[in-house]
Amino acid sequence: MTRPPVGTAIEIAPGVRSILAPNSGPMTYWGTNSYILGETELAIIDPGPDDAGHISALLEATAQSSVTYILVTHAHADHSAAAGVLSAQTGAPVVAFGPPEAGRRDVMQRLSQESNLGGGEGLDHGFAPDICLREGDTLHGTGWELGVLHLPGHFAGQLGFQFGDILFSGDHVMDWASSIVSPPDGHLGDFLATSRKLIKLAPQLCLSGHGAPLRD
Repeated sequence: MTRPPVGTAIEIAPGVRSILAPNSGPMTYWGTNSYILGETELAIIDPGPDDAGHISALLEATAQSSVTYILVTHAHADHSAAAGVLSAQTGAPVVAFGPPEAGRRDVMQRLSQESNLGGGEGLDHGFAPDICLREGDTLHGTGWELGVLHLPGHFAGQLGFQFGDILFSGDHVMDWASSIVSPPDGHLGDFLATSRKLIKLAPQLCLSGHGAPLRD
C-alpha cells in the first residue's frame, strides 16, 4: 500500500473510513490514522493530534451524520490530543480506559515516582475521558457494535475495539515497525501476554494507529 493522502477520507472496509493526520515522523511513520466507523451514527477512533487541519478534515467527513462517540485507544498525544476539541464541536463524549496513568502496574508507578526512570514520551498529560471502559464492554451505533479489549504492553491503558473480524489495534501491532515498549507506561510482560491474546483472537484485519492495514 502506498502512502494515502493527508486529510482525505478513504474507505478501508464497509462502514470504515480512515483519515491520515499530517504528523509523519520516526515514531508515527506516515502519521496517525484516525478512523470513522458507521454511516449515520458514527464513532471516531483515535482523533489524533491537536492539528487544526486534521480536525477540520474529521469534521467535514462526519458533517452529514451524528458523531456519538470519540474513542481513544490510548493517551499518547498523537492519538488523543484532538479529542477535546472534537467533543466540544460534536457533543460526543470522549471514551477511553481512563486518564493517562490509569492501568499502570504498581511497580512502574513507584519507579516513576522514586527513581530517575525516564520514559513517558508523548504522554497527553491533560487527557480526561468522559466515559471509562474495561475489557468486555460493548458500544453500539446504528449498523455497528464494538467489543472492547484491554491491550496493555505499549501503553498500560490501551484499548482495542473489535468490529466483527476487524480489530482497531492502536499501537500494539503495526505493519511497518514493532511497537515501542517504554516504561513506565509500557511493560514487556504485558506486551507479550497481549500478543498471545491477539494471536488467539486471529482478526482478519488489523487497523493500527500508524501505517497500512494488516491483512495477514
